[in-house]
Amino acid sequence: MTAIKLSIIIVSYKNIELLKLCLDSIYSFNDIGASLEIIVSDNSPDMQVYEFVKENYSNVIVTHNFKNRGFGYGNNRGYELSTGEYLLFLNPDTYLIEPIFKYCIDFFKRDTELAAFGLRLVKPNFEKNFSYGLLDSSGVVDWIKLLNYWRTDTFLEGKMFTSGANLFIRREVFEKIGHFDEHIFMYYEESDILHRIQELNKNYKMSYLKEKRIVHLEGATQRDDDNAVINSYKRQLESFKYYCKKYELPIKEYLKKDILLFRLRLLKYYLTNNKRRITIQKKIIELAVAALDS
Repeated sequence: MTAIKLSIIIVSYKNIELLKLCLDSIYSFNDIGASLEIIVSDNSPDMQVYEFVKENYSNVIVTHNFKNRGFGYGNNRGYELSTGEYLLFLNPDTYLIEPIFKYCIDFFKRDTELAAFGLRLVKPNFEKNFSYGLLDSSGVVDWIKLLNYWRTDTFLEGKMFTSGANLFIRREVFEKIGHFDEHIFMYYEESDILHRIQELNKNYKMSYLKEKRIVHLEGATQRDDDNAVINSYKRQLESFKYYCKKYELPIKEYLKKDILLFRLRLLKYYLTNNKRRITIQKKIIELAVAALDS
């Protein structure tokens, strides 16, 4: 029996079309054959996704989580079914456009201090998408820095995390850091993982491999839904408060800086007469101010 080298874990929620695109692309660009294992951990409220995978992808392991307890919870349930030496936590709103698995496994083998990494994320037209961010950043100054890093495609190891849309990690590292923190429903998982990797071993690295690309349809399910955008920020704010408390970060200072950034964005929307964005941004500012005053 062929040993599993890489386990791909995908947390799904409702959208069958996106999941199908993701799974089909994995099969199309599988360059390690039977050494690859695919697991779908479904957080949907009904059995439609589970039944779809069962009926159409006989080689995919699928489990249904009867309550949606978040991204980290779903990933942990998928991990429990995995056997691979290396893990890839992959968003269902991504799809492959080239072979990547052998390249990534070989990269792990060449660098024993490489604990985790992400690939370059691009939009469907192959323009740059969000691939990494600054650890524990907030406000206008950090946002300008990050925009410059994105423009120059610069990644600072130890000070940046890669997007959780595609997180490659050694199984032994994932086990030692204690898996995903299930207190975080969604957002800040990447920063939390990086913190714990650094605490585990100061020589361990989280890197960004720009040579290989994955398409990420970021925000595809909420682009035209104002309430979804606002609820997404609510989730982000909840995770942010928990994360700051966990790592003893100055949450009020961070919130003050973020509120200034949000107000500058609001001004931009007024200048461009973007009425939809004005409404959304006002609500986001209201939520941030309420969190600051609480």
